[in-house]
Amino acid sequence: TYIVEVKRSQKGAWQIAGATTTRTFQHTGQTPGQHVIYRVKAQRIGLTSEPSNTTTAYADAAFPLEDNGIE
Repeated sequence: TYIVEVKRSQKGAWQIAGATTTRTFQHTGQTPGQHVIYRVKAQRIGLTSEPSNTTTAYADAAFPLEDNGIE
């Protein structure tokens, strides 16, 4: 299982956005104009990996995040 974490600013706290068992994830309901930072952890049999490198997405009103899977 992959645990997807999110924060909305460099100083913000990490929160769980959701989990997936595939390599894609959709994070719906984002506010247009907002930068969102993501990282992923793998979890298996009670063990959790270190977090991945981060990636930043920008929710644009013309290209909202809810229409796009993050791989």
